[in-house]
Amino acid sequence: MNQTIDLERAHLRTWELLPWVVNGSASEAERAEVDEHAATCERCRAELALQSRLASAVNAETVMCPEMEKGLERPW
Repeated sequence: MNQTIDLERAHLRTWELLPWVVNGSASEAERAEVDEHAATCERCRAELALQSRLASAVNAETVMCPEMEKGLERPW
């Protein structure tokens, strides 16, 4: 098989697995596959880092909204 086609398939497969790796639901084999590809692919490393930061922000315990009680004190 053409090496370029194989590389593109590996890239696409990795791209599809990134969300599952980030949220921790990928299998060990899938995680290893992503790690192996990302070691040589700057785009996938950057996307993995971006998705990891996004997941951390979404899952953060800190809620950035006004306190409801303080907001209700004024009209009452």
